[in-house]
Amino acid sequence: MKAIGLLSRTLCKLLLPFLILPQAFANSDERAAFTFNVISDIPYNAQQETLLSETIVPALLARPGPFLMHLGDINSGSLACSDLLLDMRAREIRDMHPEAVFFTPGDNDWTDCDRKKTGAPTSEIAKLDQIRRLFYQDSDPYPSSLTVKSQPLYPENKRWIHKGIPFATLHVVGTNNGRAEILEDPLPLALAHVAARDAANIAWLDLLFEAADRLNAPAVIVGMQGDPSRAKYDGICSESNPQKCNGFAKLNNHLRQKAGTYGKPVLLIHGDTSPYCTDKGFGGKEAPLL
Repeated sequence: MKAIGLLSRTLCKLLLPFLILPQAFANSDERAAFTFNVISDIPYNAQQETLLSETIVPALLARPGPFLMHLGDINSGSLACSDLLLDMRAREIRDMHPEAVFFTPGDNDWTDCDRKKTGAPTSEIAKLDQIRRLFYQDSDPYPSSLTVKSQPLYPENKRWIHKGIPFATLHVVGTNNGRAEILEDPLPLALAHVAARDAANIAWLDLLFEAADRLNAPAVIVGMQGDPSRAKYDGICSESNPQKCNGFAKLNNHLRQKAGTYGKPVLLIHGDTSPYCTDKGFGGKEAPLL
């Protein structure tokens, strides 16, 4: 019974294919409808390793869709972020789709690698550099039909177009978007990296919506790891208050503004928290179609 419960919850959370152009897209050409798969936050233990390899990956490959979005957290936050583990995960993720996997890192993958409970705390900045080398190789081909673009200096941020709809990944993580628990790196340096990543994500969003305008796209779709609806603190982060602040607030405000101005459905997909839900109130009055 426990195994069945775990399987059903995991499939609900991790294997839900998102049907694009449903009721919200009633004015669009129904022939443009398509599905794609999203996965995140697995495996955290040996049982989930088995579930992933024996059940979930075969299901993904049986119904691969045009691409797979992987929203990070490829191991438990209490495990050591070893070179061997990261190399193995990089190969596993590439094998989850025959042509195109768009992977964005989670906090377990690098920002939490400096925790003592991992048994081998290490620099989160160094770990992110390693992830970029392992997971974002120039030699990785994508189908030409997707017209994939990468953000300079942030190869994890991708943009692509499928069936006239622009997609993007943003490097947004838990642990207050990387502002909390900086334990092995110089604090000013780590926070400067976070601020630069925030600015890069906002610039990437701007380019995404510019592409949507050019295409007159019926929707915009964004994927990231961190849950932007959950924050320990209030207020926008600043130089005078870089940590006890809402690390998602600046991005949230910008996304709501862009989505509200766009005036068409915007789908934001994230991992990090459960249970699976569809939150139609996140955009508020400013962006009711977010």
